[in-house]
Order: sequence, then structure tokens, then C-alpha cells
Amino acid sequence: MASEPAGRLYESLVRRRLAASMGGFSYALHDPGQIMFLAEASEGTDGPTLLQSLVDAVETAAEKPFTGEEVERARSELLKRRELQMANSQQVAIELSDWAAQGDWRLFFLHRDRLEAVTAEDVNRVAKTYLTRNNRTAGLFEPTEAAERISIPAAPDLAELLKDYRGRAAVVQGEEFDASPLAIEERLERADLPSGLKVTVLPRRSRGDQVNVQLTLRYGNLQSLNGQGAVAEVLPSLLNRGTTNRTRQQITDELNNYRARLSVSGRAGTLTVSVQATRENLMPVLNLMQDVLKNPAFPEEELELVREEMIAGISQQVSDPVAQAMMAATQSISPYEKGDPRYEAGMQEQLQMVREITREQLVSLYNEQLAAAVGELTIVGECDTEQVVQVVNELAKGWDSDVEFGRLPRVHVANAKGSVTKLKTPDKPNAAYVAMMTLAMKDSHPDYAALSIGNFILGSGGLSSRLGNRVRQQDGLSYTVQSGLQPSAVDDRTSFFIFAISNPENSGKLQTAIREELDRLLRDGISEEELVAARDGYLQQQQVRRTNNGTLVQMLETYAFIGRDMNYTEAFEQQVRELTVEQVNTALRTHLDPDRLFIVMAGDFDKVESAE
Repeated sequence: MASEPAGRLYESLVRRRLAASMGGFSYALHDPGQIMFLAEASEGTDGPTLLQSLVDAVETAAEKPFTGEEVERARSELLKRRELQMANSQQVAIELSDWAAQGDWRLFFLHRDRLEAVTAEDVNRVAKTYLTRNNRTAGLFEPTEAAERISIPAAPDLAELLKDYRGRAAVVQGEEFDASPLAIEERLERADLPSGLKVTVLPRRSRGDQVNVQLTLRYGNLQSLNGQGAVAEVLPSLLNRGTTNRTRQQITDELNNYRARLSVSGRAGTLTVSVQATRENLMPVLNLMQDVLKNPAFPEEELELVREEMIAGISQQVSDPVAQAMMAATQSISPYEKGDPRYEAGMQEQLQMVREITREQLVSLYNEQLAAAVGELTIVGECDTEQVVQVVNELAKGWDSDVEFGRLPRVHVANAKGSVTKLKTPDKPNAAYVAMMTLAMKDSHPDYAALSIGNFILGSGGLSSRLGNRVRQQDGLSYTVQSGLQPSAVDDRTSFFIFAISNPENSGKLQTAIREELDRLLRDGISEEELVAARDGYLQQQQVRRTNNGTLVQMLETYAFIGRDMNYTEAFEQQVRELTVEQVNTALRTHLDPDRLFIVMAGDFDKVESAE
């Protein structure tokens, strides 16, 4: 019902422009569960019309029997998700806990067996039994004179159900991986392709025999991308929605059959393709990636669907206090003129730009600027590296552009005075607090290690941080509060931010508490005890992050781009180990100035003012 793009709801709601998006979920619980369908209206569709269309689509599903092809497609997608879950230890732990809460952890595996055995007849029987008017609750509900209850089967005897159950072959286990920087550096293999792409390979046996591949292509420059920011944002979404050889559905089906993920993302100047697949299925998935990148069809219908999705998403953010506060604060530290590819457009501007994007603009940007001369190929996992490189070599062969690549630099905002802005978002239960400023430093600055630990103590160290202790634990003003640093490895621009969510009635107290904690940190400094705890916590956090393939891929790609290796990480972490209280306090006082913060608070302040 809810798969994309061949699902029943997608066909009846999204393709007919009644909905910008839709979804469906089934919940397995200890007691009788539920199935839920939802849709988000597109522009021009009123709520009652969409609701009735959704209800009609669900309740008439059984009238058109589900086919074997539909069932096989859904089964393949669900098994793919499951296999990818099994490659993630954290997800396995969560899943086993959830199924244990239903009665027994072995149900997790029994469910897989049953999923593999489901037939079209089973699906049609269940649809006919449960997808009926008298078994649903909708946003608009008209009661009948006499309720007709559906009889839910009694829960089975789990001991009887599972007494003879035997598991299958174990999932391929990952190796005992040394995540220290120097140990990783010893294993890395690097090369430059004839096209100019930089290759980094980390051979590593991962759980489930999974391999992560990321290909980033860098293109364009400030001049060539002027006025192209919105087009460049939409371009990635269209690439995997159909090629000259495959429809969007065929691409989806192949990925499901290979139990693989392939995602395309990017912004002005960069386009990134991320692949996760087993070693066995990696090569056909990379061949699919090659087709997606080299032979996009840019289907007009898919552009309209992407446009509807983006408009719905932006429209939803217009009244969201977190999105509004984030946008306003980000604009304060983004000194770029309209048309500049780095320009941060407001939400109404974004809506207008999305509405005006044409297929011709997308094709033009792709044909004239996208190329494979500058970029990085990063591989983490055990695979035939030569085969992977061969596919990427073939992909990059002859794919160039007359437009010279030029990185889009990010500029430091050297303001002496900040500001406080209040945005009103009526009828929202929460208020958002966002404060931002930029610092004139790269992540290689001599003070950056000390500043990182100071920030960890302030608000990045979880609930035990200064902000967490004061704002949440002591004053009870917010469940969510944190501070952070977003450094650049190439530009003298590091962003510092503080974020919190509160009741609108507490927004003033929250602002005061945050300022008092900042002032106290800079006035009194940190203690030796805080330094030791923060240093240990920070280094452990970095070590754990490097055990994750996705994190490793991103790190190695960035390092390849800027010409850095893991020796830099080792030196940085050694600097952290040797930090003194005086160094941290000096860095904080030198670089953080609360008076420079651009503070934005968004919430339903009218109710607060009227109550006062």
C-alpha cells in the first residue's frame, strides 16, 4: 500500500496530486496491534477531500486483489530493510528488545520466516478482513447506528509456537576492529584515478559482509553557479528517479532485490552518491549507480512530484518554531547576496524558487557543469577493490566539463555586536531558542582542541554538561539543550551554536539561564575535575564514532579532499590529552563572546503576553 513509487497509495494520492507524500506503518505489539496510513496534502487539496481519498484508497484495496508481483516487491523491500538492520549491532539490539517485549526475542526470526512465506492470497485475505470501515479510525469520523466490531484472534501460546524453532546460519560477524587513528592509517590504501578522482580504501570485515561506498563529485564555481542554488538542491532528487534504461520503479526493485541502499544527495558544487551493499551484491549495485549518474532521464512527472514534496515540507516549516529559529539564526551568519549559491533563502523565497525550477534548468546544469574530474571515491569494507575502481573509471571516462571547478568558500562574520529576535509562531506548544556566531578559525587552529573541550563541558557532553545541569536538571526549563562547534578544515570559519526547546512561557527564563551559564563559564573557568571527565568522554566518543562505517567514509572522504591523513587525527587527540585547565579557559575567553551571539527565539508568545 505505502511503497514508492508503485504502492497503491502513491498511485492514487501522490500521482493524482492530491497528496505531496504518504506513508503506512504496521505495529507488532504484545497485545492486538494496528496498521496506520497517512497522507500530507499537496497545494490546492483540502483536508476533507484528502482524508476521504485516503479512506477510499484503503477501504477499497481488497476490491482489486493484490498481485503476486506486488507482494514480491513489498517482501523484497522489507527483507532488504531487515538485512541492513542485521548489519548494525545497535539496530539488532533494539529489534531483539522490541520483540522480547512482545513475548520472546525469537519472534524476530520467526517473523522473517513468515514474511518469506507470505502469498498474495494471504495479503488479500488480511486486507478483506481488516481494511474495512468499521475497523478504522480516521481524522474525520461518522459513527454508524450500530457498531460492528472485528473479532481479533487470541494471542498464540508462545511456548508452543517456538518449541521446535531452529535458527539459520549466523550473520557474518565483523572483525575486532582497532579504531585508533594510527591503526586505521596503517590499513588505508590510496590512489588517484586517471580522471583525477582520489581513491581511499579501508579494507575491513564488517558485520553482515556490508560494504560502504561513497562517491562525491565536485563541480562548478561561484560564477557558474550564480543563481543555480535551488536547481543544484533539486538535481540529486531527480537522478535516481529514472534513467534512459530504467524507470524509477525498476531502480527501486533492483535495490530491494540486492538488499542495498543507494542515495543521491548534494548542494551547489557537490553531488554525493552513497551505497551500502553486501560484498556479493556490490558490483551490480555499482553498475546501477553508473546508470543513475550517467543516463538520467529527468522525467517531467517525477520533477512535479519532487516539487510537491519540497513545497509541502517547506510549507510545514513555515509555522514550525524550530525551523523558523534555525533559519533566521543561520541567515545571520550567512553574509551572501541573493543569487550567490551560498545564499540562505527565507522560506517564502524557497517556495517561490522551487515553483519556478524547470526541467530545462536541471538538464542544463547537469550537462554543462557536472563532471567526474574532481572528487573522491571512498570504500570501507571487504571487496574486490580493483573491480570497484574499474566501474568508477568507466563512469568517469570522458565525463568532464568546460567549467573549471572552484570551491565555494565560507566567510566568517566578524560582527562586534549580536542581536535578539523574537518570531511568533501561533498555536505551537513549544518555543525554540537558537544562538549562533562564527569564529575566525579552522579546525587546525592551535586553540581548536581546547575550545572543543570547553564546548564539550558547556553543552556537548550530554545531560552532565553545564547547560544540561542548569537548564534541564536544576531549572527544569527544557528537555533539549546543547551547544556545538561546526568547524571548517579549509576556511577560517567555525560556527558556534546553542540550541534549546522550551515552553513559550519559559523562553525568557531560558534565555537568562543560558546567558548566566555562559558568563559563569568565561568568568570562573572550568575545573581540573571537569577537564579530566570531558577529555575522557570526548576521546571515547571519537573512538566509538570511528567504529561506524558511515562515519569513517565521511571522514576519509573529507581528508582526501583536503590532503590530510589519520596522523592529523592522532596529533589532534594527543593535543586533547595534554590540555591544561589554563589552556581551555584561555581559549574560551579568547574566542567566545556572548555579546556577539545572534539569538533567535520562536514560539507562541502572544498567548504568553495575553496571559500576563
